[in-house]
Amino acid sequence: MEEAFYPVLENWPLLFLLGIAGVYILQRVQYRQTYKDYLNLPWVGDGSTTDLRSAMEQGTRKYPDRPFILPLQDPTVILPHSVIEEVKSLPASQASIERNNYRRFFGQYTLMGIPSDEFVSSIKQDLTRHVGILLPELFEEARFATDCAMGGDKTCHLLPVYPAMLRYIALLSGRTFVGLPLSRSEDWIQSSIQYAVESVEAGHQLRAYPTTLRRLVAPFLAKIRRVQQHQKKVRHMLRNILAKSQELEKSTDSRDPDQGRLALWLRRHYRQRHSTITESDLGKDHLLASFAAIHIATNALTQILLDLAARPEYQEPLRNEAAQGLDLTGESKITMAELSKLVRLDSFMKESLRASPPGGVVTMMRELTAPIALSCGPILPKGTLIAFANNRFDMSSHQPSDPDDFDGFRFVKEDGGSRQQLITTSHDSLTWGYGSHACPGRQFAATELKVIIIHLLTNFDLRMKDGAPRPANSSHDFQIMPDPHAVIEFCKRNN
Repeated sequence: MEEAFYPVLENWPLLFLLGIAGVYILQRVQYRQTYKDYLNLPWVGDGSTTDLRSAMEQGTRKYPDRPFILPLQDPTVILPHSVIEEVKSLPASQASIERNNYRRFFGQYTLMGIPSDEFVSSIKQDLTRHVGILLPELFEEARFATDCAMGGDKTCHLLPVYPAMLRYIALLSGRTFVGLPLSRSEDWIQSSIQYAVESVEAGHQLRAYPTTLRRLVAPFLAKIRRVQQHQKKVRHMLRNILAKSQELEKSTDSRDPDQGRLALWLRRHYRQRHSTITESDLGKDHLLASFAAIHIATNALTQILLDLAARPEYQEPLRNEAAQGLDLTGESKITMAELSKLVRLDSFMKESLRASPPGGVVTMMRELTAPIALSCGPILPKGTLIAFANNRFDMSSHQPSDPDDFDGFRFVKEDGGSRQQLITTSHDSLTWGYGSHACPGRQFAATELKVIIIHLLTNFDLRMKDGAPRPANSSHDFQIMPDPHAVIEFCKRNN
């Protein structure tokens, strides 16, 4: 009996390996059985291309009620709009924005997607509540940015619009978050801009490598190193602001300061959840604020200005609306209520962002943190990346007869502007996302854009250089970007 047992003992390594192989095979069989519908989803597009616009249009047209997959380095399931209500407010325990951002933007190097409830609360609650109070500062910063870019006696100025608007947005957002004098420091402006721009470029560069090699090559990529240098530089410049915010936190003065606002807001929210607050956390949240404020807002502002310059017939009606609704000689007295009544401006901006969505080809991007079953069919496994087509690229939904047909006053005509305001989110308006996870800073972003546009339209005529047509957008991965070399001529008006 014992002798018969010895061969089994001698072959235990082989039996152990066979057992592991058996368990693995069983798991794979169970996985395929559970997710067979998911595994059979159609793939649309060419995995070698970086321009996803035509693939998205093709997929939504061919599969209006069924998910399909875009064959990227990180394959993404595009869900039909029929299930948007099921997904829009899923909790992070089922579908996570942060996990998606961390994965797509390589958060271990860029900080994108690192969870911070304190940052979201500061933007959603404090920043939104203060937008009206900030209006005088925003107009002042718009004037300062214009004096820097277009000062002097020249009547007309040719500006490469995207780089110019990067500075405008950096100045206005910097004045809001950190205040003077730091916000106008050239070191601050450049580091804020370059951190936002190069974080995206670093992601593009790293995504070109196979997943298994990314961790190995990342430390050697120049873009990754530069992003981390900007992080270090911004944190160093913030030290005095953070120290001052600590003193203000202990102050009995309930007014928020002109300097270090974001730091104080963050401290209040961190204090509710943690016994200690680190400079590292506060610095990271300031960097996230710079990225969110600069990258998307500059993209949106550039698209709107290009549409205005290429369609000058809209400029005078918008000026007249602003002149009738606002006291432009006393900008410090303009209110949010008055801005909200500029329905033609709202419509034009919304139409521009419909045609050229700053968030890109997709919206509501998530990584599933648990398996979910939607009414459109397959059970999707944990770890799946999901998204919806942005309205412009969803060929299954109600679209203008020609989605590229630009009608700047479209939304005023539809309902008089009451429900179609720029920051309103809905199934048919996904520029800012939708549901409980819609962009928390959209009120500030929209106001910031309006302030700059009103200031420029009031003081300048905008036109394309030499009467050229509007330059085409480019697309890389999910992004839609304006031509970075496009030039607009700004000619002073005799007001």
